[in-house]
Amino acid sequence: MITEWEFTADVAGWINELLSKTPIPPIFRAKCEQRGSGSLKRRDLTLLDQNKVVILTGEVKLPYQKDGGSPYI
Repeated sequence: MITEWEFTADVAGWINELLSKTPIPPIFRAKCEQRGSGSLKRRDLTLLDQNKVVILTGEVKLPYQKDGGSPYI
């Protein structure tokens, strides 16, 4: 079974591959497991603009995991 970290890394790779072939402004790059400044918490998926400014973040939960069955848990 794939882990949340593996899935998130795959998704970031797919996004970056798509961006290398067809740039989608303002998205420049996707990263996974990035920490915010001054925080120990990690964002599962982060999209950056050309200036490496965070423009979107996301949390990934897999449906077969205990905490992935509902968005309300």
